[in-house]
Amino acid sequence: MSAATLKHVGQFGLQLLLALTLSACATKFTPPTQPAEHIGKDIRQLQHWEASGKASTRVFGKTVSGTFSWQRVGEGFEAEGAGPLGQMRTVVVGQEGIVLIQNSSIGTLYTDDPEKLSEEMAYTPVPPFHLNAWLSGWPKEAETKVSLLPTDQGVREFHERGWHVQVISEQIIDNYRVPERIIMTWDHRRVVVAINNWQAKTP
Repeated sequence: MSAATLKHVGQFGLQLLLALTLSACATKFTPPTQPAEHIGKDIRQLQHWEASGKASTRVFGKTVSGTFSWQRVGEGFEAEGAGPLGQMRTVVVGQEGIVLIQNSSIGTLYTDDPEKLSEEMAYTPVPPFHLNAWLSGWPKEAETKVSLLPTDQGVREFHERGWHVQVISEQIIDNYRVPERIIMTWDHRRVVVAINNWQAKTP
């Protein structure tokens, strides 16, 4: 497989699945009315949950859309992404610092440095083990400062691992307070993640 093809596959699979180099919609987004702060249980302490939604990403000047699912499994994760009509299905599994990436084009890859691999393949250093926290709407590192956003701009924001993460809106699902829309920015990459389904899981 040529280097160009590998980068094409890497860009699509990693960017779509990890939802970290998504193209934002050009139209202005107005956050919906948010649930009152005291409504909904905090999901930060949950060790097992699953989220899914839709994503789009720009690869070689073309916008590609697809779906993703992300399941937190303790400190690890199991994730899957696919393009239109289920094409280019990619599976990513992370446990104890090791990440497995698998799809039909590149086969199976293992790495203990997923940020370096994602930068080589997708030109963006993705910290996959931080996504359990980010997709919960909060930073992973306890020392990371969290700031509230103005009501007309969203809910909260923080900076971590070089990424600017903004929780634009939240929703109440099964009495838990869950992110609905998250924007993540790194350098000139702008990310939009939309979570359409979420559920707590039994270990």
